[in-house]
Amino acid sequence: MVGNLRHVDDQLDRLLNEFPDIADGIIDCNHWFNPKDPRVATLKGRTQAKGALFSYEVFMTYTAMMLLADAIERAKSVDRAAITTALASSSFKDHIMPYGPTKFVNGQNTGARPLLTQVTRGDINVILPDSYRQVAPIFPLKA
Repeated sequence: MVGNLRHVDDQLDRLLNEFPDIADGIIDCNHWFNPKDPRVATLKGRTQAKGALFSYEVFMTYTAMMLLADAIERAKSVDRAAITTALASSSFKDHIMPYGPTKFVNGQNTGARPLLTQVTRGDINVILPDSYRQVAPIFPLKA
């Protein structure tokens, strides 16, 4: 499923850049960064300065590496079993995602929460939930 979501985000980035008028108004529910976290602007700026898109892969990989670094520090080891144990007992919350503390149950992060986004003003913006809103939703769209 994640591969399919990534493909959709790649296609949306392409649509947004190549056909902005068509992309305008598209609504998507997906895992997205916390737009209110000041670290996001820094990471986005560094990414774009290298000529790259601040895409799903960038912020999700960044978050995954922060989680892994936390697990290695808590495991006090790079041993795979020790890291796995540390991940299983994780309550990591210092991430750039709008998640609660990371808690794995049967391999799933129960602290994860997707956001509702909409393409507006030539960019992908959070519309729901209100606590992360960047712009008000435009619905229904005018034909």
